[in-house]
Amino acid sequence: MRPERTQRLWLVLGAAGLFFSGSLIGSVIGTQIARQDFDARLAALERPAPARATPGPTPGIWRREPSKHALTVFLPARPGVSEPDAAPPGSRAPQRGELESAPETVPKRPSAAARAGAPPDDPIEAPTQQAHVSPVQEPAWQRYAVKVSGAGERPAIAIVLDDLALNLPNTRKVITLPAPLSLAFMTYGYDLRRLTRRARDAGHELLVHMPMEPQDRSTDPGPNVLVTGMSDADLAQRVAWGLGRFEGFVGVNNHMGSRFTASAPDMARVMEALKRRGLLFLDSQTISGSVGGQVAAAHGVPFARRDIFIDNTPEPEEIRTQLAKLERLASRRGYAVGIGHPYNETIEALEAWIPDAKARGFVFVPISNIVARAAKASG
Repeated sequence: MRPERTQRLWLVLGAAGLFFSGSLIGSVIGTQIARQDFDARLAALERPAPARATPGPTPGIWRREPSKHALTVFLPARPGVSEPDAAPPGSRAPQRGELESAPETVPKRPSAAARAGAPPDDPIEAPTQQAHVSPVQEPAWQRYAVKVSGAGERPAIAIVLDDLALNLPNTRKVITLPAPLSLAFMTYGYDLRRLTRRARDAGHELLVHMPMEPQDRSTDPGPNVLVTGMSDADLAQRVAWGLGRFEGFVGVNNHMGSRFTASAPDMARVMEALKRRGLLFLDSQTISGSVGGQVAAAHGVPFARRDIFIDNTPEPEEIRTQLAKLERLASRRGYAVGIGHPYNETIEALEAWIPDAKARGFVFVPISNIVARAAKASG
């Protein structure tokens, strides 16, 4: 064999040897790396997961996340009494024009932009307003009442705005309206403690807007609604939860509730809870057959009734028409109660109307003042 061919053969054999030895070394190294990675994953699986920093359960209730509301829902740990399958005999939906009853619509859930920077309060940590009033203390409806000076005998108007703390930008606008207004904050609203403190600091009076069962079962009043026929324990639990969402309120008014407020036995149980806490009740009068006022009177609970809904039709001209009705009633009777909502049209109408109404001799008072006037007139 020629020398050059021998040299070429050795070069080929040497290259092949280097290739096979490199592959063998690479295979060994790869196997070791894979084994180390497997051992690390196995060790990680064997370590216990870190404990989650979430609040523990509250005795007697469990939580789940609802699909329609942004707030954690608290329901009885044991099944409560289910809702009846049929409406009570003789009951019917409110008819248009009866006491100007409002349609029981569900407030719109605010957008993500509206909720930015304002997470909902955790109901577990929400403060609870004093449940029992000492004999030496004023009842809560007087202790937290906003005092009005110089009202005299002038015709008085109380404006109550419902459904607050759902639309956060509009709730903040409402708080900037001329005080004193009566602001009813939804029990399942957002950022309740901060907003209610701001409202109190601005001179407004506070109410708890309590969801109650409507006639139309396809209408959703929100979580922790008071339902007719509930057990005493379940009803008491939901009332206590609603009254523990924030502090400094004078009483309660109903959100929806056309079925519930027409049930004297169920309203009696609510009035017993309000009486123990020294609170007043404002009947929103979502149905002509509401027994809220008479049941409150029978239990010694201070109360008032809504006279006019100012924004059943949230259009500027309609709102102005309703405000004019409110003025005429206040002039004739000495006081009137109007209920509205945080619609843009309502806020703009009130901004323009309140100064003009004051110039015409009307005085704006909180709902506690109306309760005191009504009690004086009837007593």
